Amino acid sequence: MGNHQTVDLKEELGDLKSLDLSKKLTPDEYLKHTRGIQLEGCLDSIPLDIIYYDTISMYEEVNLSFNYISYIPEEFSLRVPHLRHLNISHNQITGLPNSFHLLLHLRILNISFNKIENFPASIMNLQKLHTLNISHNALKEIPPSISRLKKLKRLNISHNNLRALPESLLECSNLGIIVTNGNNLIHPPQAICDQGSSSTLEYLFQKRIHNQEKPLTLSPINGVFTRVRGQQVLASVSNPESASREYKQAQGTARSNKRKCPLMVPEHATTLDPDRLTETILGLVYGACIGDAFGLNVEGLSKDECLFYYDEGFCLKDRISDLLRSYFPPNDWSSNVDVMLLTLDSMMRWGGVVDELELVSQIIQWVVHGFSEIDPFPGHPMSPLFQQVVNAEGYVGHPHSVVEALHKRLKDEHNRGVNVNVNDSDNSCLPAAVILGIPHFYKENEVAMNAERICRATHSSGIAIASCIFTALVSSYLLQGKFHEDNVNVDVLLKEIEAKTLTHIQDDETQALFNSILNSNQNLQLPSSDVALTLQFIVASLRKSKNQDFISILSTYFFTGGEGLSAHCCVVGGVLGAYFGYSKISQKWLKQLPSENLSWLNTKLNYLLDLFGLP
Repeated sequence: MGNHQTVDLKEELGDLKSLDLSKKLTPDEYLKHTRGIQLEGCLDSIPLDIIYYDTISMYEEVNLSFNYISYIPEEFSLRVPHLRHLNISHNQITGLPNSFHLLLHLRILNISFNKIENFPASIMNLQKLHTLNISHNALKEIPPSISRLKKLKRLNISHNNLRALPESLLECSNLGIIVTNGNNLIHPPQAICDQGSSSTLEYLFQKRIHNQEKPLTLSPINGVFTRVRGQQVLASVSNPESASREYKQAQGTARSNKRKCPLMVPEHATTLDPDRLTETILGLVYGACIGDAFGLNVEGLSKDECLFYYDEGFCLKDRISDLLRSYFPPNDWSSNVDVMLLTLDSMMRWGGVVDELELVSQIIQWVVHGFSEIDPFPGHPMSPLFQQVVNAEGYVGHPHSVVEALHKRLKDEHNRGVNVNVNDSDNSCLPAAVILGIPHFYKENEVAMNAERICRATHSSGIAIASCIFTALVSSYLLQGKFHEDNVNVDVLLKEIEAKTLTHIQDDETQALFNSILNSNQNLQLPSSDVALTLQFIVASLRKSKNQDFISILSTYFFTGGEGLSAHCCVVGGVLGAYFGYSKISQKWLKQLPSENLSWLNTKLNYLLDLFGLP
């Protein structure tokens, strides 16, 4: 079937010679493929006439994922002796050939999502192998001989039929990450394994000591990554000094200026000069886009899975392929930024006025059509709550009342132990809130009321509303320049914002919870997607901002794991981007976003700056 098609060979990936024969799938195709349905265009065997042609023996990276290949021929290893990275995940493979051990240079092997029942013995002689993903198969045991993989650092054996792990894993002295969820382990108990790699390895270590075997030293788990990225620069005026002077003269001098530039700020509304105000606005938007895109790479993964799939300094192109990420084009941001930009669009269409009915209408259009200007994908809300909201009957005409009714129903279901996977205070409301600090940022009461109204269009819990108000006020303070004043005390400002937020919250229970979130170091045992965690990340990030830069602060959150991580990173990225300014966001980060996204976003931001009358 698929072997007679014209195959697109991609011959460049960094400094490696690579071959990409993977099948790119839509979400619907992904679901069909995982059910074993053979799709049009999928390879059913390795195309020998292509792989063994001419200089193929020089390939160092081969990607055959998302096909329908059932076996690897013996000759494969002989024909690609320089192979360092092989991805043959999402196929129908039941085993590996005996000749596989001849891949002497192989360092990374991904054979996940296949039909392997017995751990392939030919893997054991791959002396340079440091990363092995054999998850989502049908393995029943891991042989003790896995100890021969002395260079192994990362092992993903999740979602198999394993009952026990061999203590010989300890002899893989470099092993620091082992992903084991989705099994039914007894040794170690699955509950211990689900706590992470360190708990799993420590259990095996203590068991060996108990059995009076020679104890081995475990290598430390490496946790935090650092990454960089960049973007195109908006056109500047030919004489910025004159432009800034004209802007200051125009402030508040004529009503015509307000008609042309409805967001032009009055004098003394901010301590930032026009150039720095521009930097702050651009930094907020681009910082949010960066945080969300990188957060999408790790969204929904456990801490161990984050560490397994990604190195420190990972790139957007390293994004793994699974159902969630198939909803978004390569290197793209997620629905968090989409909703943030819908909020920005709605605000700009009405000259800074924020209307929840108009925004809800745009959200429904986005769910159906997406942003057709930059990609063909319909909008995909990642939040289970958001999905229920947009599909609720009567939502377009009466968003507040529909969301309030949904909130009451969910609260009742939670009390009865039903529908517990839907968190009615998840952080999907906060990306819109961070952008709502921009229009009329110097009118803090208006900022707070806008944040509350827009929050109620998707969330009705008291703590979600308080969190949106707090987040929007943080943005407004950044645009006012309060976080950049001489000898500023960040904690004093945060206390001030907290107090102003509480004036809009009447419920005593919500006030107490809000206070404990911002002022307690205790673990509140909340879902990973909760607004509370985002608030704590915002506070921690602003406290670090005097001594660290954008990259080092934002990157600390990428390996925290869990649902809602991309929304956390989106909001924190926006706050940090506003604090440091657009020019302090590295080009190496921004240039990884799709070029069409950047061009499209530049057009929007140019218009936003026009509304402010900024040079």
